[in-house]
Amino acid sequence: MLYYSKAQISQLMELVACNSLHSATQRVSRWLLHTDDRMDGPDFPLTQEALSQVLGLRRATVSAACSQLLKNDAIRYSRGMISVSDRAKLRSFYCECYDRITARSFPRPMSCTPLVRDEDA
Repeated sequence: MLYYSKAQISQLMELVACNSLHSATQRVSRWLLHTDDRMDGPDFPLTQEALSQVLGLRRATVSAACSQLLKNDAIRYSRGMISVSDRAKLRSFYCECYDRITARSFPRPMSCTPLVRDEDA
């Protein structure tokens, strides 16, 4: 439990720093990459309004960031659906916080066994 708590606090500190230091496009890219990591496919329901509330940005700012990502073919979006069309291009916009937060996302002690074994999959 202590290991999990330390990881959560570490992630939170990284997010606070990211939100204060990086541009809106970098923050939107980071958040979309994290969301894409957790989804089964490249498409997920998400409005710009919801994204603006999650990131603490104005909707117009999120719209401008998404337009930049759309123009560079990193994402596609239409009426409440966002699709990551090219992760490599999206990663070119993200900040280095994505890698640090991802490394701390699901920490496990080395002695833990995986929940799903390769032969079960």
